[in-house]
Amino acid sequence: MRINFNSLKKSKLLIDSFWSVLGNVIGYSLLFIAGVIVARILGKNLYGEYGMLKSIFTSIGMFSTFGLSYTGTKYVAELKGVSLSKTGNFIKKSAIITFVLSLLCSMLLFYYSQEIATKWLESTSISFYLKTFSLLIMLYAFTYLLLALIAGLGEFKALAKINSITGLFSFVLTTLFTIKWSLKGAMVALLLSQVINCLLSLKVIIKKIGYKSLFQKKINSDLISFKEILSFSLPIALQETIYTFSTWFINLFILWYGSYGDIGLYSAAIQWNSIILFVPGILRNVILTHLTESNSSSSFNRIFKNVSLLSFVVTFIPCVVIFALSGIIEKSYGPTFAGLDYLISIACISAIFMSIRNVYAQVFMAKGLNWQMFFIRLFGDLSVLLVAFILMNKIPLNIVDSLLWGMILSNILFLIITILFDRIFIFKKIAIL
Repeated sequence: MRINFNSLKKSKLLIDSFWSVLGNVIGYSLLFIAGVIVARILGKNLYGEYGMLKSIFTSIGMFSTFGLSYTGTKYVAELKGVSLSKTGNFIKKSAIITFVLSLLCSMLLFYYSQEIATKWLESTSISFYLKTFSLLIMLYAFTYLLLALIAGLGEFKALAKINSITGLFSFVLTTLFTIKWSLKGAMVALLLSQVINCLLSLKVIIKKIGYKSLFQKKINSDLISFKEILSFSLPIALQETIYTFSTWFINLFILWYGSYGDIGLYSAAIQWNSIILFVPGILRNVILTHLTESNSSSSFNRIFKNVSLLSFVVTFIPCVVIFALSGIIEKSYGPTFAGLDYLISIACISAIFMSIRNVYAQVFMAKGLNWQMFFIRLFGDLSVLLVAFILMNKIPLNIVDSLLWGMILSNILFLIITILFDRIFIFKKIAIL
């Protein structure tokens, strides 16, 4: 088969993917190195607290977008070629929804921080961080939303610049502040990094859409309504709710059957899982944008096959490398992280199945099958905990091993169900259209 390189150079999908990968390679590589430095400075127990705090803020922030961190990409991709005023109106209303929900969540966390820390997290010191940095929920929520909107606009080169600049600032701030002020410094650096990310993202959107389209006061009957946005986003929001509670519960599950040291080990292992998945993860908005814009079943199928192969390749290669270097990686974290190499190896295997699964998730959203995806996602997330509990009691494995193996088995099952549903319903539906 002869490869047409001129055609590849002109491929919008390939160009958008290139910019997404480039910006995130730079940005997330710096963030990852900073994370290893934080783990080494703080040690296993304090790093466990840092991991717990970060998961709380990021997961609630994701929930606070009410699913618009994903559906925003689809809507903007559809509206931008129709009307600039409609696009601006959608962005404004999405921002209002995110602001209200994230502010409410921040206030609730601020008010109940003491109770959450003592009754659930078994650490009075965490109460200070939950209350002091509750604003992080709003910052994370707006970051997720703005980045999704920029992807819908097709500004992937701008996204690359944002991720690179944010990664550089985060690396410098996290390293210096953690060395100087330990856990407090790491949290301050996290806060400032999100401020920078939000400001840079907002600048891109205003430049692309313009103040007039974003802040127009004229009411047009054909503009998208709050009701329509909320109705479409509801199943995605429920998926984010599941993600939020499953993330919390996994950490609580580890804490109940282990310690903050075990959370530190789990956080470090999952960090490498995230590194493997970061390229497929950043391609999600590219995939969703192009699947949404496809105007025929043949175009849809071609994009699906290309991105499936691409996602597998960019997952498998780093997986093999990290698997081979797991022993060296463990040593870089310091002596308190003994046994991390084995956990990283398990996390690598899980990443392969998660990468393929994420492609199918974009297919569901591109075709508006959000409720179907919600029920499949609900089953998948619940099965992680169920399988982990069975493994912990029947084999038995320790709590962290059980969760990581549970993640592998549940992802395999999730992928089988998703593919079967996809083959039976989705592509059959596309062929009819």
